[in-house]
Amino acid sequence: MDTRQQYWDNYIKYWFERVADSNTKKSQTKDKMPNDEIMSRYITLLADTLRTFKKPKKLRILDYGCGFGRAYPYFEKLHCAYYGVDIAQSCVDYASATYPKATIQKLGKNDVIPFEDDYFDGVFCYGVFDACYQHITIGEILRVLNKQGIALITGKNDNYLESDEMALVAEVGARKNNHPNFFTNTPLLIEQLTKRHINIIEARYFLKREDNATDTYLTTMPEKFYTYAFLVQKTQESLLEPFANFSDIYSKTFKNQDKKL
Repeated sequence: MDTRQQYWDNYIKYWFERVADSNTKKSQTKDKMPNDEIMSRYITLLADTLRTFKKPKKLRILDYGCGFGRAYPYFEKLHCAYYGVDIAQSCVDYASATYPKATIQKLGKNDVIPFEDDYFDGVFCYGVFDACYQHITIGEILRVLNKQGIALITGKNDNYLESDEMALVAEVGARKNNHPNFFTNTPLLIEQLTKRHINIIEARYFLKREDNATDTYLTTMPEKFYTYAFLVQKTQESLLEPFANFSDIYSKTFKNQDKKL
């Protein structure tokens, strides 16, 4: 077992606690993650957008990095056929036992998604992409999407505001705890998607880390921001070429701060 898998297998308890805290109105936690109500908005956004292009009886959706199956009840409510994949065996075991109607599998060797090409109508990669080898993951997501299929992907930008103390503390803390953390060179990602004829249907940009918890965003990319949410679509013209690396374990903001010290 590699160190990433070992880390995520031990992460499930902490993730339960973070999710529970996000859904507690009286929580005193300053650095809150998006709660289930906000997550469900993005599930609905993905499903509704897909249904403007596709008319299947049931949308076939892959929850990439499904964890303990947090998103399953919301996709089920929208009458989607739910599939999940996760790097952690502990999550696969828990989600499979809790939601026996779902199809949950472990991420394959070298981060290969264990499903065939063009298998899914949609992929939901929410709060997960920043823990992945992004250039590999985006290629795999696009591989398993069918034509006109759409992926919802959220990630951390590599150039956020110097005044965003919460973001900087989180970045430093993640490294201290050996938490896998990758920051996206977002313009480079967009450039590579465009060259491959992958449509960006919608883009949302969150200025500060705290904006994720309130779903506060811009639709035009600012110079500096903390996170993004993209709806990307595979088309008939899409080229599934390998992506060059467009992420780093250090943000530009941290590197610039480090140079000043």
